[in-house]
Amino acid sequence: RRRHTRYISVTGVQTCALPIFKTLVTQSADKLSDADYGFKPNEEIRNYGQLWGHVANFHFGTCAQVKGVPNPNQGINLENTATTKAAVVKALADSFAFCDDAFASLTDQTAVELLMGGRGGPRAKLVVLNQIIEHDNEMYGIGTVYQRLKGVVPPSTEAQQQRQGGAGRQGGGGAGRGN
Repeated sequence: RRRHTRYISVTGVQTCALPIFKTLVTQSADKLSDADYGFKPNEEIRNYGQLWGHVANFHFGTCAQVKGVPNPNQGINLENTATTKAAVVKALADSFAFCDDAFASLTDQTAVELLMGGRGGPRAKLVVLNQIIEHDNEMYGIGTVYQRLKGVVPPSTEAQQQRQGGAGRQGGGGAGRGN
């Protein structure tokens, strides 16, 4: 038997990854109550709302660079100004919407275009957009710790449990990868 291999470009991988992390991050931001948005596991780190405000800040700044437009959120630190769950969830949704066309316009040809500014000097557009995926992945992982400390099952574990046909363990332990 002959197997057919489907070619997936590097930009295709990016395009596939964004909706996954967009869903996980969005669901995570919605997981805790408004009252829990001020929760900090310790005094040295961001509270839950600030964590997702930080993600939105990163999206706006990074995608503005990729799109070659001014950051629409310039001078606004969502970690400090978005102080309710509703405000953070909206800021996060707005930041994803702002980034959508940056990802949608990425092709194998535009992926290698060098962007000036940002950290580290000239970098390919693909590399800069990949930082959104990497950063969202990192922040999602951090958010799962807050959720577990509040006895909430994170979205990825919840989805895994549903695929396996059961609720699994709730709270701190959980099944699967530990997220």
